[in-house]
Amino acid sequence: MTGALDVTLVGRLRATLDEALETSDEVLVNLFGLRTIDSSGIRELLRAQARAATMEKSFGVVASPPGVRQLLEAADAAGLLVDRGTEGEGPPSTEASPLSAGD
Repeated sequence: MTGALDVTLVGRLRATLDEALETSDEVLVNLFGLRTIDSSGIRELLRAQARAATMEKSFGVVASPPGVRQLLEAADAAGLLVDRGTEGEGPPSTEASPLSAGD
């Protein structure tokens, strides 16, 4: 994802995450290019994580820039973070494809 994840993108994010959860056993959201995230974006990521759990699927956030990581931690949403050794350093090297949304 790039830019800002805020209320203007939540509908599109929800549709993208729902589709990914329907078609994959593991969904990783790559936040490498994200500048900021608001409470609606955090809430949507938490909703997707809860849905994944009920579907017995894996869900997480990778490559979050330090500022976004701090916002997630402040919102008590650090449980979304998946440590792939790439914090803020670029797209992670994983087998799952990261989701992408423009700003």
